[in-house]
Amino acid sequence: MKLFDDFYKMEQKTKTEIGFDCQLTFNPQHVIFKAHFPGHPITPGVCLVQIAKELMEMHLDKKLVLRKVNNIKFLSVIKVSSVLSVVFAFSKIIQTDFGSTFSVLVAHDNVQFAKLNLEVI
Repeated sequence: MKLFDDFYKMEQKTKTEIGFDCQLTFNPQHVIFKAHFPGHPITPGVCLVQIAKELMEMHLDKKLVLRKVNNIKFLSVIKVSSVLSVVFAFSKIIQTDFGSTFSVLVAHDNVQFAKLNLEVI
């Protein structure tokens, strides 16, 4: 399921010394938030993984398949009633003939929501 331009929008992409950052805003009216959870909407962790994959697809300009989740740490929930904007900070990007691995920190201001280490082909 593609989430870009419906569940979230990319407001800005910035190159960094160690990768790139994408500032996103969520659509609080999206059906996912109505189901997860009614009256107390939070961003599902699986959506954060999908967003990271989609952003890497845009960065590399090619379709990717999630091959392996090496590590995920969910540190705090993203309540769309109070946090509509987050940054996905990509680092440790390694590309080989067999795919790519990368790390992503999902944060807003001083709050870290998730750390992801993913492998795609």
